[in-house]
Amino acid sequence: MSTESLNRTSKKVKIPEADLDVLSKDKIDQNRKKRTCINALNQKLYAEQKKDKVKNTFIICVVIISVGLFGLTVT
Repeated sequence: MSTESLNRTSKKVKIPEADLDVLSKDKIDQNRKKRTCINALNQKLYAEQKKDKVKNTFIICVVIISVGLFGLTVT
């Protein structure tokens, strides 16, 4: 293999000097104020509270049933 092919491919490639920061999202996000939808947050909070309520109800029912079964087996 000759060194001519290596010399040809190893030439430096010039990159045009352009402002590539214009394309980045960071600057766009910094200029724009972030807004939150309160209705969406309320829906998420309501759904989370509903799940917690179901979990707590299930735990209480299991405790009551287990105490009742334990009481029946002891007597």
